[in-house]
Amino acid sequence: MSFRYYICDMQKKLLALISIIFCLLGCQNEGDHSEIKKENNKEYTSDSLHFGITPLLNWSIKVKENKVGILENYTDSKDSFQENIVVWTEEMPIAISDSLYNKATITELKIKNPKIEVVALPSKKLGKTNFGRFAFTVFLNDSIPCKVLGYTAVKGKRGYNFSCSYLANGNTDYTPIFENILSTVKLIQ
Repeated sequence: MSFRYYICDMQKKLLALISIIFCLLGCQNEGDHSEIKKENNKEYTSDSLHFGITPLLNWSIKVKENKVGILENYTDSKDSFQENIVVWTEEMPIAISDSLYNKATITELKIKNPKIEVVALPSKKLGKTNFGRFAFTVFLNDSIPCKVLGYTAVKGKRGYNFSCSYLANGNTDYTPIFENILSTVKLIQ
């Protein structure tokens, strides 16, 4: 598999992820939420995605195809957005460094979404995992700002992607909450 094909394949996956974040997880304000599993602060392990994570007590796990969503439970009947972390992995033809994988992810975002301003952030160690990081804001319904924090990691030939989303028009910065959850990540070979 050529590097060019790999980058094109990554672009398709990232576009699909962004669609899934907002369509399936973030804006579920009506309907049956029975697919959501309560985890009671126990570690969740995905054998197919090769990782483990421990959500907070008021967060739930939702598995959809080859992605895992960690969602904050609705706080009241007026709550229309579930802050969330979406996790997916991709197999790479060769092992690359964490920083190169993060740069490729940011480049892919910029190519597929030229109107968004992606900001590269310094890498950060959370728990036992070193994460590459980036951030951007998108607008839901053309007016509601939604902050997306991206975290990437690599183990061997597997790239891990963690996309964290929250409404940016409130008073809460979810970065410490997301990083608390991400500090529990275990990458499995």
